[in-house]
Parts: sequence; C-alpha cells; structure tokens
Amino acid sequence: MLSWFKRKSNTNSFLSHWNIGELNGFKEIDNDDSIQFVDEGSNKIIYFSTLLISNNNHLLPNLHNVEPTVSESANGWQLKGVKKSGNKILLCVISLKHQDDIEWAKNFFNLIVPNSLAN
Repeated sequence: MLSWFKRKSNTNSFLSHWNIGELNGFKEIDNDDSIQFVDEGSNKIIYFSTLLISNNNHLLPNLHNVEPTVSESANGWQLKGVKKSGNKILLCVISLKHQDDIEWAKNFFNLIVPNSLAN
C-alpha cells in the first residue's frame, strides 16, 4: 500500500524483536534504555523503549487494536502508542514539528509488527 515504508528486520538488539519500517534519512541514537531516530531537520523524532514482562503475562492488558493517541505539544505534535507481542511491549513516541506529518506518523506506527508476523 505505502511503498515508501519497506519492512526491515532491525539488527539493533534493542529492537531485535520488532520489524520497523525503513528509516532512510534518520540518524540513530542509542541510549541505555531506549533508541531514537531523528530526521535531518529534527522535524520527526521517533523514540522507542521496550518492556519485558516476566511471570504473570496473563495480567497484561490486551494491547492489540489499541489506537495510538495524537496530541499537541509545546513543540508541535506527538503520537504515542504501544505494541504487544507475547511478554514484550514496545513503547513508541513520535514527535513532529508539523501537523501535516501526523498521517505519516500514524502510517509508520501501524506498520510496526513483531518479527514473527513480518512475513
């Protein structure tokens, strides 16, 4: 459908369980507990963090079909969403300077899937 979003298996161990779209033109910033991707003009910043739930996996909420939220922020707009696969939760915040990029952010987020579903 959206040919500019090509799936790739991220080799970074932080996101190794998740299949995110191709991020050409973004600089990767590895933090101890998160990873960020920043475009050249800092107009789009994608932040990922993960949670690993041990024991009591059945107590996790059903995060399938949960739509991300979009809200205005001091510097533009933010999309916030979560994805779940087994006992792994991916937290995603996409900060945008331009309201016109909200649809791009929604499409990008919706294409993120666990590697087990990527094929």
